[in-house]
Amino acid sequence: MSRRPPRGFFEGGESPFGRLPTEPSFPTIRVSRRGVIWIIVVAALLLLLFLLKPFATLYTDYLWFRALGFGGVFGTRFAAQIWSFFIFAILFWVIGGANVVLALNANTGRRLSSIGIRQRPLTAPSTILALLVVFLLGLLFGQIGAGQWQTILTFFNQKPFNVQDPIWHRDISFYVFTLPFYRLLWGWLLGVIILMMLMVAGIYFSRSGFQSLQLPPRAIRHLSVLSAVFAALWAVHYQLDLYELLLSKRGFVYGVGAADVAARIPAYWIMTVLMVLIAAGLLVNAAGARLAPLAAALVVWLGAAFLLTVVFPGFVQQFQVKPSELSKENTYIKNEIDFTRQAYGLSGIADRPFTPQDTLTADKVANNPQTVQNARLWDPQLALPSTLENLQSLRTYYQFYPNEVAVDRYQLGGQYLQLLLAARELNPERVTQVANSWVALKL
Repeated sequence: MSRRPPRGFFEGGESPFGRLPTEPSFPTIRVSRRGVIWIIVVAALLLLLFLLKPFATLYTDYLWFRALGFGGVFGTRFAAQIWSFFIFAILFWVIGGANVVLALNANTGRRLSSIGIRQRPLTAPSTILALLVVFLLGLLFGQIGAGQWQTILTFFNQKPFNVQDPIWHRDISFYVFTLPFYRLLWGWLLGVIILMMLMVAGIYFSRSGFQSLQLPPRAIRHLSVLSAVFAALWAVHYQLDLYELLLSKRGFVYGVGAADVAARIPAYWIMTVLMVLIAAGLLVNAAGARLAPLAAALVVWLGAAFLLTVVFPGFVQQFQVKPSELSKENTYIKNEIDFTRQAYGLSGIADRPFTPQDTLTADKVANNPQTVQNARLWDPQLALPSTLENLQSLRTYYQFYPNEVAVDRYQLGGQYLQLLLAARELNPERVTQVANSWVALKL
């Protein structure tokens, strides 16, 4: 007849080392059925108050879109926001949950098993609390993704411009639709990885009781992998920076300039290769579990970024481009002019010589009635505001604000005429002291 093995610590038995001198005793909290009902009711009310304002805003937006005949537009936008929210939230929950559980299990399992304690890692209170934090942060990061619904929609529904840029020879639609989407994904992932690094480091330090700043090898391996992903994301960042040079406003011209071609483009390529090498080195360090390479990678990255992307381009701009700026920027000035003309539809304009005549006769006026009738008689910036102030104020508390005369066109009497419009407003500061009453000001 076989004997039943001794019960474990959490099965009512004792520890293999006997009774531990500092065995914790946790109080038992019992909640009645009525208390549970009240907790559910209060939680439901709080959730209702939290959702009331967003729902009211959503419903009024729906009514407004439907009244204008754009109910389908509202439905498309709403669906894009919902899908974006769930996709980004679920992605965060997967990444965050995996990292948090890995950090908690790696530390807890080793420490408890060393003294013969068995417990379910996923039901430990600290794990449940950490996963709750991950869940709430997932809602926040999902909301960030939902806020960029228009960027996502334009990316998936983009159309080509059939015009290529002169530097990278990509279609202009890439810079309008694709590049903002890539930058959105990059920024979102970078925020997730930074948060994971902080949470994982905090978990490992908290499990060690903050008694030592030295991390265990498992923690260093975990942080090395996250740091490698962080470095890879910065390699992607420098590649995106290459394309975003076409949107730069820092130089003599809008877009790529001489200093960008001579310094920034090579610098971004060097930084891309450097970050890929750093990422590879950090992955190798995950096997060795040493802390020094993590600090060295940070120092190398920051130092190289400062020298290559700040100091070097400034040096080239100051000592190579500025002394003969016009000749150095000539090609890029031409690019800016050509693409500005294309953007405004002016690329097909041809120059023709014109000899003006300074004689105006009655026949010319009679032959060009549309031009004469369309001639502006009032200056909307100078003469008209003062004239309106003098003729149309009527009361001291009326005022036409200067430089707010708008030029518009209306169909009047079957003719398309140019009109100048201005709003006469009440100025409480001009009300006399006798009439300055609550009734006069409010009603």
